[in-house]
Amino acid sequence: MNLLKAKILILLLLVSVPFSCTKAPANNNMTTCSISFTISKPLSKDQQVQYEAVTSGAGGTISSVSYLDSAGTTTVQSPILPLIINVNLKKGAFASMSAKGITNFGGQIIIYIKADSVQNGYTCGN
Repeated sequence: MNLLKAKILILLLLVSVPFSCTKAPANNNMTTCSISFTISKPLSKDQQVQYEAVTSGAGGTISSVSYLDSAGTTTVQSPILPLIINVNLKKGAFASMSAKGITNFGGQIIIYIKADSVQNGYTCGN
């Protein structure tokens, strides 16, 4: 009788152990980013504004970038990085930029706006 109980116990352990462990999802260490940045003051004069989008650290993927230009908002899908765009904006405009993507563990997405001789940036990552 004890031998039968031991066999049943071993059989239960063999069956239950594989089902008691789970594997973490593949994207466990990734962060989904949706960031945007608008300069806080209107442009002081007609000028060229520079927009930049990059990844740093362990990197990631930027799926889209949008920015204000003289015609309105322009969106670039799957941009080649680093993305550096120069546009002409009128006095009084509020330069703005946004980006969407995914960062790896230890990576960041960074967007920069250089206007009125000042560079401002915003990041997302983990």
